[in-house]
Amino acid sequence: MVRDQFKYLAAAYTDAGIGFRLAGVDRVTNDTWARNGDDANMKRALRRGTYSALNVYYQSLLQADSNTPGLPAGSVLLGFCTLPVAGVYAGMDPAAYALDGCNILSATMPGGSYAGYNLGGTTAHEVGHWNGLLHTFAGNSCAASDFGDYVADTPQERTSTSEYCCVPPSF
Repeated sequence: MVRDQFKYLAAAYTDAGIGFRLAGVDRVTNDTWARNGDDANMKRALRRGTYSALNVYYQSLLQADSNTPGLPAGSVLLGFCTLPVAGVYAGMDPAAYALDGCNILSATMPGGSYAGYNLGGTTAHEVGHWNGLLHTFAGNSCAASDFGDYVADTPQERTSTSEYCCVPPSF
């Protein structure tokens, strides 16, 4: 599963000129961490590499908490990643980026049990956020001052359900 997921991720970013190298896989048994309890201590214990190293944590359950925007606490999440932080770089004290990385619902890996989401796309999507990409509905607004994902070729949306602010794109 892990190798299939890595192949999917690598293929998804090839055209953008972004490459990944699988440095290793650590398998840990910890029921609390598997259910995304104590996320900070999990990442502090397991993180490998410098700030430029992508660390992905596959977990059996990810749930929104009271601080998750737009979702009621307890909602199941497919995944989430940290966004890049200005002023943090690979040569810094590792404590500065200990919480960096991606948490992904393991059932979304290729061959996983989450039908319709088990091809590997969730990891590729979330790693886009780790690389700094936002959702097209990032501001949840159609105001001229809201630039959505700040990428010119994708129209901003009011919501995650494709409520276009302008004319939907034609392909």
